[in-house]
Amino acid sequence: MSTQIRFRRGLVSALPTGADGEPLYATDTNTLYMGNGTATPDRVLMAGTGIITNADINASAAITRSKLATGTASHVVIHDGSGNLSSEAALAISRGGTNNGSLAVTAGGVVYTDGTKLVNVGAGTSGQVLTSAGASAPTWATASTGHTYVVKASDETTSLDDVLSADSTLSIALSWGNNSNYVVKGTIFVSCANASADIAYQWNGPSTAGGTGFVSIYSMVQRVGNATVTLVAQDTAFATGGTGGNTPDLNLTTVHVINFSGVFRTGTTAGSQAFVFEWAQGTSNASVTTVHKGSWMSVGLVS
Repeated sequence: MSTQIRFRRGLVSALPTGADGEPLYATDTNTLYMGNGTATPDRVLMAGTGIITNADINASAAITRSKLATGTASHVVIHDGSGNLSSEAALAISRGGTNNGSLAVTAGGVVYTDGTKLVNVGAGTSGQVLTSAGASAPTWATASTGHTYVVKASDETTSLDDVLSADSTLSIALSWGNNSNYVVKGTIFVSCANASADIAYQWNGPSTAGGTGFVSIYSMVQRVGNATVTLVAQDTAFATGGTGGNTPDLNLTTVHVINFSGVFRTGTTAGSQAFVFEWAQGTSNASVTTVHKGSWMSVGLVS
């Protein structure tokens, strides 16, 4: 004859304190408890519709997802330290993420922060350097080091009166970052077929986009065979049309020398443009003004 064994049972709220090791059955939750002999049972052995708490999981067994939320594809799961889970599409920088769910990855690219997320500025070309634009995105620019030097290999003439145009040789292409400082110097050999023709000249440099660039260039005109020397100063901001020009009175038809030196500073925006010596005939007549071979110009980046 078989003996029927029945556990003590009742509503979960009315279960008695079970003896140590005494099984108890909650009829309303279909949950089996094991008593501890001192308080209301709190150890779950097996569950029907109840909630499993403090139970170990066999690491070798697969877990069937029935009570876990499906979540969102590609999201990162976040734990708040209290057992609550959430997800983020772009993990915040403060948690070691990028805060940018669409951050591109390129070979040779450089990543910076725009204040809220990480951004890839991309890769530059060979020989370029990364230049700062303050709080704006950094940009790649061609490195400029040392002095760039150009010299005229042949004479150049004009009979145009005050129509300033770029010298065919005395031009130096520049690429700069914000607030770049340059030094400039050179020597111009010039003559006029008529003593009253003279020469008008100026320098054209980087425009002032993004701030006020400036130029301070002094030129000294020496009349060969004459003790008189004229020192002419230019101290003005660069503009699209260059700086204000000078028209010294050469007064002789022999070769004269114009020595010049100075500095200029670009504005707050990186860019590229040529630094150019521009000139024309100072006074219109039937003769010509000549800038001779051997004239030269040098521009160098200081900082």
